[in-house]
Amino acid sequence: MGAKPFCNGHGIVRRQRIDDDDLIGDAFQGLNAAGNIRGFIKGDYDGTDGHVRKFTPVPASAVCVRPYLRYMKLASLLPTAAGIPVLTYRRVWPNVQDSQTVTPQSLRAQWSFLRDEGYECLPMDRFLAILRAEEPAPKKAFVLTFDDGYYNNLTQALPLLREFGWEATVFISAGVLDGSYPLDVDSGPARRMGTEELREIAGPNMRIGLHGYRHENFSGKKLDALEAIIRKSAELLEEAGIPFAKVLAYPYGARPSDRLELQVLKAWMSNFGIEAAFRIGNRLQRAPALDLYEVNRVEIRGEDTLDDFQLKVKRGRATVF
Repeated sequence: MGAKPFCNGHGIVRRQRIDDDDLIGDAFQGLNAAGNIRGFIKGDYDGTDGHVRKFTPVPASAVCVRPYLRYMKLASLLPTAAGIPVLTYRRVWPNVQDSQTVTPQSLRAQWSFLRDEGYECLPMDRFLAILRAEEPAPKKAFVLTFDDGYYNNLTQALPLLREFGWEATVFISAGVLDGSYPLDVDSGPARRMGTEELREIAGPNMRIGLHGYRHENFSGKKLDALEAIIRKSAELLEEAGIPFAKVLAYPYGARPSDRLELQVLKAWMSNFGIEAAFRIGNRLQRAPALDLYEVNRVEIRGEDTLDDFQLKVKRGRATVF
């Protein structure tokens, strides 16, 4: 086919046909001897007719190579960023792959990768001890979390957790316990767990964590309202006899936008006994933690390929930079 200026780090001079082997070969020309990316071109690859479309020059400092991962297996070449991936899931449902839902098959494939690569799943209590510098972090470790307390966490995720011998923390909005937050029992994958289901999952493979009272956005609430939300959530779980970890995941990942108010809230949570609070961030969490109330998590989506997942585990997001 002749020389092609596909991955020259500067630009595309013409549109041309490529095949998988040529794409891989050109891609690896963008790697230097140290295994670092020198420069790529961002575009769309259409595997149906073998053409690359929508060429856009991208500087090496801001390149995204996600469209090419299935061809290059680039995830295995990149160094792992410092920190522990705290992986965040929501729903697990057959034949649905969207921003909130992974299939059981995808979940098994992702967790099999972690197990086969020698990663260790950290229970919440041990993870918190590592964040507090009370014990060293393993070389390859991760944490599992689920947000919103969907019923399919019980039916789809819990059996797999038992099979792998792992623990996950499920962050729930406690309003499901007194009826103020609907269970949506007729909503398929959006159905939430109620009191009896939460009692059933609370055990060696699933911990319960706080996620607001009615999934409130913390960025739009006054401090006294936020304190009442957290206190009410803990009281409902205690009254229901459901054991829970004293950890919070901010609904929507949102915190008070005012820095002083945020610091006051963090101090109040510490005095109230909340050991840590989790955001999203989409980056690995360094240990020891600089701030136990800004713990980063990595969002796993149903659209993620296994290569995307591997990149997120190594770097926090499915991009190189």
